[in-house]
Amino acid sequence: MKYYMCALGCALCVLGGVLPAVADNAYGIRITGVVFDVDFENVTVTELFDTGMGGNFYGATDGDTVSSFFAVQEGGDLYGIDVVSQAATLIGASGGPNIQELAYDEARDILYGTDLSSLYTIDTSSGAAALVGSFGGPTTVWAMDYDPALDKLIAVQTFNPGAMYYVDTDTGAATFVGETGLSRISDIWYDAVSSQMYGVSSVPNTLFTLDTLTGAGTTLGDIGVSNIHGLGVPIPEPATLSILVLGGLVALGRRRA
Repeated sequence: MKYYMCALGCALCVLGGVLPAVADNAYGIRITGVVFDVDFENVTVTELFDTGMGGNFYGATDGDTVSSFFAVQEGGDLYGIDVVSQAATLIGASGGPNIQELAYDEARDILYGTDLSSLYTIDTSSGAAALVGSFGGPTTVWAMDYDPALDKLIAVQTFNPGAMYYVDTDTGAATFVGETGLSRISDIWYDAVSSQMYGVSSVPNTLFTLDTLTGAGTTLGDIGVSNIHGLGVPIPEPATLSILVLGGLVALGRRRA
């Protein structure tokens, strides 16, 4: 028991601090519920595990812990995806709105969602969605994320045209910033390590960077995997991942003791 308590304490001390992450790497979830390692630097994706929750995952974003991210199925069911235990847990339903994309403001602990044309806040403990307001223009917003450097919620309209907007988080109103020059954008993700907004598109199946001051997108290359519709939580460095796994094993050992 003493060993478990000591190891758990050490693991939690590390988890309570700032954990190093690999720059330019994130987890991505395919529409089928399969999770990938998305490497923006090398423009590759590697299959990691299947959540077992079936299909129709249309959006994802960073989570409220260092080892998990939020994901949403069509219809508005919110899940927590734990990358250490490789398990998906249903948090709850939206209560009506067909939420299909997410964005998380980590500093304020606010989860946002959209039904493609309006902004909502999402209760992270129940999944319930509360309307903030209509975007007032774009109607196919498949991609969103929060840019902490600009302190702005970024939204991208996927079709006709592929344009980037700033979204007022008090009213939901979207302000046009610029054309992305890209099509079929599935999601965007802000990498705090490199201070870069990245994204993925489904037709063609490419990774790209997004200039959040102008809206301009720059293609990085083709990944050969279709329908990655959600990005979230940076990939931890190997040593950090080992600590996360240790913490999980210790907690399990303590419960069995």
